[in-house]
Parts: sequence; C-alpha cells; structure tokens
Amino acid sequence: MTPAEVITEIVHLGGEIWTEGERLKFRDIPVRLVPAIRDHKAALLALLKEQTDQP
Repeated sequence: MTPAEVITEIVHLGGEIWTEGERLKFRDIPVRLVPAIRDHKAALLALLKEQTDQP
C-alpha cells in the first residue's frame, strides 16, 4: 500500500489523518492500517504537508 493509498483508505472509511509539526495525528482509523502508517511515516508527513501547503 502506498502512502497516498493509506490516506485515501483512512478518509474513505471516515477517519482522519493530519500533521502537527513533525508528528502524525490520526483519529478513527482501522487498526489494520497502523502498520502501514508506521512503515510510511516520513512519506505520509511529506504528502500531508504538501497537501496543506497548496493554495
């Protein structure tokens, strides 16, 4: 699963994922996605920051 797919899956299932500084925060995510979040932490941080930096 790619980082973009992880984010898409979380949102699709009604969860949330965001950044606070250099930390990932998430709410209401399926437990089965926790390993993917850990594996892709740096890429998820970069992707989420990129999304919030866009106008």
